[in-house]
Amino acid sequence: MNGRPREAVRHLRAFVFAWLARLSDRRVGLVLVYHGVADETGDARTEIVPAIGAGALERHVRHLRRRYRLVPPASIPEAVAARRRGRRIPVALTFDDDLTSHATNAAPILRRLSAPAAFYVCGASLEAPHRFWWEDLQEAIDGRLVTAADLPGLPPDLVDGALARAERAAAHLAAAVEELTPAARVGLTRALRARTGPAPKEAGLRATAVRGLVDAGFELGFHTLRHDRLPPLDEDGLAAALDDGRGRLEAAAGRALTSISYPHGRADARVAAAARSARFEVGFTGGERAATPRDEPLLLPRIQPTFGTQGSFAVQIARFASGLLAP
Repeated sequence: MNGRPREAVRHLRAFVFAWLARLSDRRVGLVLVYHGVADETGDARTEIVPAIGAGALERHVRHLRRRYRLVPPASIPEAVAARRRGRRIPVALTFDDDLTSHATNAAPILRRLSAPAAFYVCGASLEAPHRFWWEDLQEAIDGRLVTAADLPGLPPDLVDGALARAERAAAHLAAAVEELTPAARVGLTRALRARTGPAPKEAGLRATAVRGLVDAGFELGFHTLRHDRLPPLDEDGLAAALDDGRGRLEAAAGRALTSISYPHGRADARVAAAARSARFEVGFTGGERAATPRDEPLLLPRIQPTFGTQGSFAVQIARFASGLLAP
């Protein structure tokens, strides 16, 4: 079976799973995480953080509005706790990183569909263009601007595989970069920037765009200024990561930031305790599972939605909602 018949089966399965979830007494909620929104969906085989196409995002949101209950991300703990049999499963939408497309592509779609969402921003580009290391790395790979010798500290076979466009090699290479110390990553960023040149003038999210998101009614949260993995940091480094740049971002937003999305989805009980001490109230990690009332509000899991067919997306969400995760 392929093509339209297979897609029809997917939609049927999603419908059944979603109704089973609604008829159950499961107190769960789903938090989805997106990044960039482009004209067309990116290629997960060769891109580190592929963007979702604007049309695909709109289809995702329309489906979620029909089958689930869209709620603001900061209210997901209360929505999960209040959920009862027969009520729709709550779903929240989040968008990470300092990306121009938050304002130009994502926000207009969300506003048109009256969909609440939160944008988790680092604040690194409030005043001037900025790109993070994974954006420079992607450009260097795409343009074949580097060799393994240019990127010391990284496995040469991963660099060569990424340059050869081997499937998922770029993502594996990025994971190796994440494992570097912050100081080593700074050195790598400089090496990449020497090959790729300065960030384009449109790169990042300026203060006016941040304020525009807030004025449009969206939640705004912190994603840390330098986007380092938080668990490996010592106490002083962790406290600094949770504070550096936050005040400037709050000034741009015109309000306090009380929710956080942890870089690379990595956090643990120690990080959550530090976030609480820093006056955050809600925090999002990775985890690829539904949120439940047992979850610590500062360690709420998120799900990376599939960018496959609409039927595949519908089945994925319904499985998480119903607990029927087997293929």
